[in-house]
Amino acid sequence: MKILITGICGFVGSSLAQILCEDDQLDIHGVDDLSFGYKQRIEDIENKVIFHQKDVNSFCLSEETSFDIIINAAAVAPLPDNQVNHSRSLAMNVGTLGSLVDFMIKTGCKKMIHFSSSAVYEGLSSRICSGHKVGDKLEPHLMYPISKYLSEVYLQAQSTVYGLDIIALRLFNLYGPRQDYFRKQPPLLGYLIKNIIQKKPVTLFASPEAKRDYVFILDLINFIKIILNQSYIEKRYKAVNIGSGSAYSVYDLVEKLEKISGEKLIYTKGNKKKFWDKYPSMFENKVPLPEDIVQNEVDKVSFCNLDDTIEQFKWSPEIKIESGLKMCFDYAKKIISA
Repeated sequence: MKILITGICGFVGSSLAQILCEDDQLDIHGVDDLSFGYKQRIEDIENKVIFHQKDVNSFCLSEETSFDIIINAAAVAPLPDNQVNHSRSLAMNVGTLGSLVDFMIKTGCKKMIHFSSSAVYEGLSSRICSGHKVGDKLEPHLMYPISKYLSEVYLQAQSTVYGLDIIALRLFNLYGPRQDYFRKQPPLLGYLIKNIIQKKPVTLFASPEAKRDYVFILDLINFIKIILNQSYIEKRYKAVNIGSGSAYSVYDLVEKLEKISGEKLIYTKGNKKKFWDKYPSMFENKVPLPEDIVQNEVDKVSFCNLDDTIEQFKWSPEIKIESGLKMCFDYAKKIISA
C-alpha cells in the first residue's frame, strides 16, 4: 500500500510515519514545507520514507504519483496562530484541501484520512462542549474551529460529487512524545513538561473546573491501523470522534507530572484574559478580539463521546494518562537536554 502523509514533519505526521514504517508492506511518502514542522523528527527514518520538502500545493501540481490513500496532517494548529491570521488559516487548513482533491482526481486516489478537530463543537454561547456526538449541530466561531469545520464541509461535498472515501477524525487534545516543546505558545503538556525539566516556574490560567480530554498518539495510530486494514466507509464520507472519554484539569496534570518527575512545579495563577498576550496584534488592532472570548477558551470543559466510534470500529483508547505522560516526560528529557 502506497501512503502519502502531508505534514509529515509535524507532531502527528512524524509519529504516524515512525510507526507505519515498521510495516514492510507499506510504502510511505511524506510532504512538508517545514513552516511548522521539524525535519529532525524524521531523521531516524529518512531511509524508510520518500520525503518531499515542499508545500502541499506545489507537490500536488508537480507530482503524478498515484497513492492508495492520503493522510492529511498538514495544518496551522495553534489556536492563536489561526486567530491572528485568518487568511493563512483559511489558505492552509481549507484551501490546501482543494489541491489535494485536485490531486486525487488527477491521479485516481480514492481514499483520504483527514485530521479535523473536536474544536468544531465549540461556540461562543457556552464554554462546555462535552459529550458531543458527530451528528450534533456545529456552530464554531474562533478561526481554528471554523477552518476545521469548513474543511469538513468541503470534503463531504467532494466525496459526494466524486465518490471519494473520506474519513474526518475529530481529534480531542492529542498528546505524545513528539509534541512541540519549543513553539511560541506550546501545547499545555509540552509547556508543563519542558518547565518541570528545566526547573522553571510556570503560569497556570485555567480554573480547576476547566477540564479537557487528552488522547495519546499511539491510540490514534492504532485507530488509523484499523482504517488501513479494513473497508471503513459505510457512506462515502464519515466523521469520527477520537478521544479518551476522560477529562483532566491543568491541576490534575500538574499533580501527575510531579509524581512522574519527582519534582515540584512552581506556578502562579495568571489572568485568563491575558492568555494570548504573546500575540499583541490580536488585541491592538482597531477591532480587537474581545478578551472575554479568550477567557472562555481558557476555561472550557471538553471531553469525548466515543459511543459511535467504539460501536462502528471496535476501537477504544488503551493508554492511561499516567503511562502517556511518563513516555512524554522521558522523551522530552532527552531532546530538551540536547
